[in-house]
Amino acid sequence: MRLYPPAKTPRGWYVLYQPEYKSPNVFNLNEKGLFRKKPFVRKEYGARILVSESLSTSVQYMKLVEKEVVDEKGQAYSCVNMNGLVRIDEDLRLDEKEVSKLDDDLKEEVRKVYEEWYKSLPKKKDEIKLKLRQAVESGKKQYWEYLARRNSSWIEPYLPRMIYDFKNGIYQRIYDMLYEDYKKRGGKESEDELIRRINIFVKLYENEGLTKPDGTEWISEEEIWDCWCAFCGSEEEAERICKTMENVIVPLRKELEEEARLEEAA
Repeated sequence: MRLYPPAKTPRGWYVLYQPEYKSPNVFNLNEKGLFRKKPFVRKEYGARILVSESLSTSVQYMKLVEKEVVDEKGQAYSCVNMNGLVRIDEDLRLDEKEVSKLDDDLKEEVRKVYEEWYKSLPKKKDEIKLKLRQAVESGKKQYWEYLARRNSSWIEPYLPRMIYDFKNGIYQRIYDMLYEDYKKRGGKESEDELIRRINIFVKLYENEGLTKPDGTEWISEEEIWDCWCAFCGSEEEAERICKTMENVIVPLRKELEEEARLEEAA
């Protein structure tokens, strides 16, 4: 299962409850979970409760095992931090059928952590849902702050020049449409901030594939989108700006390409 930093959870899942394992533990290891030699941890397995954006819950488990594997780039590893989810149903009951498939040590740990969490829950359903929503909001904020912080170093230094070129270039032909379109869609930011965010989007999607301009790799296309949302502050704002760009900038780019083609033909 693909995990995302900084919490090492599947995309869209956030930590709801985690026992106080001594560090280093399996949840401190990198999200790829592959090692050339076995890393030192205080305990070689662990479990914790996760909540998804749809407010469903599961037990996430991890266990460090010695196993020969080769990644997609041909790099060999001798140790894997195995991970997976055990579903908790709508009535907050643990799926024992899934638990039964685990190693004995993980079975015991998953049941133990589930019971600790279940006993701590409030009695009213509304209060439980509130705790779940709060965990999602907190987890998403932590994830977005991490993405913005992690990627600012190869975005922010380029923005002044990009914004200057934008204002003295394509903006001259859309200045009377761009901000008006954004405001009609419910946008509340200033025009300067809108232009800044448009150029962040351009920088984020500048390279094809998953290689960033600084040479590191995105985990997936979804992670790039999450980073864009992080810089916008919300997915709603990210989608709004994209719709404005589609409506105002994309048609102009096609128009400019056609003008360039006609000039070459003349």
